[in-house]
Amino acid sequence: MITTPFRVFLLLLSFYLIYSSMSSQADINKEKVLTANNYFFLCIYAVYVLKIFFDLYFDEPAKAGQYYWTTEKYLWFVMIPGVLTIILTIRYIDYALVLKMALFVCFFGNVASLFNMNFQGGQNMGRMQIGENIQLLNSISLGQFGTSAALLGISQWNRKSNIRIFKIFIGILIILGLILIAKAGSRGPIISMAVPVLVYISARQKNPLFGFIVCGLVGLLGYLFIDYIFQLISYISPVLENRFQRTLLEGDLGREQLFNDALQEFYKYPLGGGYFMVPYRCYSHNMILDAFMTFGIFGGCIFAIMLLLSVVHAYKVMHAEYSDSQWISLIFLQFLCANMTSGAFYINMPLIATIIILFTLPILSRNDLKTENR
Repeated sequence: MITTPFRVFLLLLSFYLIYSSMSSQADINKEKVLTANNYFFLCIYAVYVLKIFFDLYFDEPAKAGQYYWTTEKYLWFVMIPGVLTIILTIRYIDYALVLKMALFVCFFGNVASLFNMNFQGGQNMGRMQIGENIQLLNSISLGQFGTSAALLGISQWNRKSNIRIFKIFIGILIILGLILIAKAGSRGPIISMAVPVLVYISARQKNPLFGFIVCGLVGLLGYLFIDYIFQLISYISPVLENRFQRTLLEGDLGREQLFNDALQEFYKYPLGGGYFMVPYRCYSHNMILDAFMTFGIFGGCIFAIMLLLSVVHAYKVMHAEYSDSQWISLIFLQFLCANMTSGAFYINMPLIATIIILFTLPILSRNDLKTENR
């Protein structure tokens, strides 16, 4: 309930932007910026929405589910208006301004979150208790917020135009983000942090092979010094250190069971798929498994191809010299990894938005993506 006014504000803002874009006559003859990949994604997304609509309103078990109202709200008030807003206004997005606003929001948000956690005694809480006491975000979302802060900081660290004060600000932001990730006590944000960073290191090298070698060396060092890494984590978050130790010793039995359940559902309807994933049935914690459960082998493969195309575009953007768009690729990879371990595609608007933007970037004017060195 605390975030409801903010969500209502975003919804009203989306309606205003949609109305303004559709009622404007001055831009009708402007060159279209959507690519074939955008239309490919929108077709998949439309089928996804129709599947949710069908299961919500024509499937009796869905109507009785405890998450029916939540899913219905996402369908009408998040999924549809959110995508329409991005599509209709994408040519007007000032990426440099968005980046600056995101940096400051993440900075003050991380400071407020860490202060609240310390005030509530988050150091000694369990993972679920942390989410309950903070109230605004659950532990996974809290960790992902820290991940976004750290990744945004990393994307700006090596800019030649950075002045010393901004460099210090970026360094503090990265540290705050990493601390928040650890204190959240969830393993998903760790993966969402590690994978984009490794891909970023690889993409920024002139020779991609050298980049992969560097990533391999980083992984090897992490393996060799794993005990010291765990010791460092234990100082910040004993909860997270304990969960990692237990995972290495026992495996992630909960996730394995969820994956097995999802595969069994897929085997029931392997060609056309069964039903849209909702938590009262089978919640796999993995959007690719969800796609195969929902659409079968053919639809699942098409969905996976769309994600692969998105990854390729993200890699190209990071490898190029766009000064203010590499952060988009990092945020995309973050939420892509997030949906491999938790959550669902239909509620992940940051992932959906960055996919659309990444497919559009190649034909947008570089003058709209670059900023002058300061």
